Formats: sequence, C-alpha cells, structure tokens
Amino acid sequence: MNRFTRGVAVGTCAALMSCLVAMPAAAGPNPPAGAAPAPRLITTLSPATLSSLAPAVAPEQETGRGDAISFFKTKKGALVLVLMGAGLSYTLYSKFHDRVKSPIRYP
Repeated sequence: MNRFTRGVAVGTCAALMSCLVAMPAAAGPNPPAGAAPAPRLITTLSPATLSSLAPAVAPEQETGRGDAISFFKTKKGALVLVLMGAGLSYTLYSKFHDRVKSPIRYP
C-alpha cells in the first residue's frame, strides 16, 4: 500500500506541475502583414479633444538614490523609520522575553 500511495502522490504532483507550465500565448505562425485591416473607430475625435485626453508630460525627474534619501528627510519618512524601529525592537524583545516555557520549545 505504501508503494501505491507514493506512486499516486508522484503522479498527482507531476500532473499539477504540467498544468502550471507556461505555454506561449499564440502557438501558430504569425499572420501575413496585409491579411487583416486595422479596426476602425466608431467615433471620430477632434484634435482639441485628443490633446485634452493626452496625459500631461511632466519634466523628467531625477532617478536614483537622491529621491529615496530625500523621502527619509520628511516627516512621513521619519515616521516610517520610527515605526520600523519600534517593530524591530518589539520583535527582538518578544523573542527573548517569551513566557512560554515548555520542553518542546527549549530542549
């Protein structure tokens, strides 16, 4: 019986893993370039409407470490650091001052 259940477990795991394998979205060949025309829109928007719907382009911001460091200089950043420190301190305190004294936890 043990050999049978082990085989069933291995087979079940293999079937599950085969379902989780990522397959390509379109397995067929690509259609020719001129085969299907592009779909047309039902409505036509004026250039003024299109320009109002376009997202506003902001000037490029600096990317890098300067932005992250400037966050921690704000009140919210300081509060985040304080809360992270309090959480770490409480974790360490509770680890060493746990009131559960059992032979299973401390051999």
